[in-house]
Amino acid sequence: MDFFLTLAGEQQASSALVRSIPIGIFGSFAPRNLPLLETLRNRLIVDGYSARISLDLDIEHPCGEGENPDDYNLRISHLLLDQSRIHLFVFFFEVGSEHCINQSASMEFERLCEQKRTQDMFILIEEGVFEQASGYFRGRWGSDKFRHPLGTFHSNRRKPVCESH
Repeated sequence: MDFFLTLAGEQQASSALVRSIPIGIFGSFAPRNLPLLETLRNRLIVDGYSARISLDLDIEHPCGEGENPDDYNLRISHLLLDQSRIHLFVFFFEVGSEHCINQSASMEFERLCEQKRTQDMFILIEEGVFEQASGYFRGRWGSDKFRHPLGTFHSNRRKPVCESH
């Protein structure tokens, strides 16, 4: 039996598994933030993952005739939450006159927590957000920092997911 042939088969199976796990990316679509979300999604896709942001659902699930844009955005948000197995949340620091830019992501985060789903989530928090919006992040957390070309972000692991103490 050829070891490398067996290894190649296992790598293909592993790649297929990675592609089969849908990842939803949630965060602010403010003009300075959307490029980072798109870059993150594109990088995951290049690395073989199945990642989407809610804008990717527009073609498959267009806004209904007469549907209120806010209702449509909420519907698409819920759809992405429900279709994702891994949830990646990005919370951005508000700059200048920006206000409530994390509202959508925090609502999605809250919905996932309220459902007590045991699915995986990964949270990226731009430096300074804890001080701006500490109410979003009650409970026990593990935290790491890392540098990103577009800014400093904190990697946070919820322990246990969505359980406040």
